[in-house]
Amino acid sequence: GFPLLSGFFSKDEILWNVWISGHKFLWFMATLTAIMTACYMTRLLYLTFYGNYRGIAHTYEHSHESGKLMLIPLGILAFFSAFFGFVGIPGHSIIAEFLKNSLYEFEYEGSHHLELIFAGFSGTISVITIFLTIYIYKSTKIPAILSQKMAGFYKLSLNKYYIDELYEGAIINPIKNGSRRIFKAIDLCIIEGFLNGIAKKCMD
Repeated sequence: GFPLLSGFFSKDEILWNVWISGHKFLWFMATLTAIMTACYMTRLLYLTFYGNYRGIAHTYEHSHESGKLMLIPLGILAFFSAFFGFVGIPGHSIIAEFLKNSLYEFEYEGSHHLELIFAGFSGTISVITIFLTIYIYKSTKIPAILSQKMAGFYKLSLNKYYIDELYEGAIINPIKNGSRRIFKAIDLCIIEGFLNGIAKKCMD
């Protein structure tokens, strides 16, 4: 949600409508999520394009820029990703006017002046988060210190909150085990048993 890029306007629109609808706690959680997004996306960008290469040397030596077949579509997408947000400027949203008869319309109204203040606040928070993240990952010492001081949270996030393990244990493994039982009961016992029985009867 960097200020004046399209992600900023869409994020601001969500935060503003949550606030004027009276859901202050949800606004706080959404703002916190926006801060976390600014942090991890900046980390991703910085380590990918400005950090040290951590892959195989052979791969790095043979890497090259993409051809026009890729660059032209990406350039078009990048242009609209950067500037299309201007159709949703607070108080003069073209996209909101266009969609107002197609979407549910809130009965809540707020001051456009206050909306601009909120946009300025969220933009400032995003910029601070971005530059703070860059400052942290410019040094290899700070991430190491933070990972030691918050070892539990670091391990939890490193293992992706164990979502994969939970998903495998709660969904994948029961489906696999159930499929094996069905296979043994139907395919091996009933179908093959029936066919083997016919074959044996014929042989007799």
